[in-house]
Amino acid sequence: VRALDVGCGVGSLHPYLEGVFERLDGCDVSEESILRAGQVNPGVTYRACTTLSLPYEDGAFDLAFASCVVHHVPPVSWLDFFREMRRVVRSGGVAC
Repeated sequence: VRALDVGCGVGSLHPYLEGVFERLDGCDVSEESILRAGQVNPGVTYRACTTLSLPYEDGAFDLAFASCVVHHVPPVSWLDFFREMRRVVRSGGVAC
């Protein structure tokens, strides 16, 4: 299973997910956070991103999740945020 953590911050959740997924990717709007996350979690692939334009191909993941992120997204953009998460998940996958 290939998973994406949208709005991963400094990757605080990732040590707990080690070995759970075949591959774990994380993206965040903060390049500083991505750099810190990569130093602590070398087995995770990180990218800077905007939540409304994720830098991944359609259907690239089996699972995309956002933990403690939605409150940072303006309510007017919520639908676009979830649509973009869904776009990067394969048919039959899960976005939550």
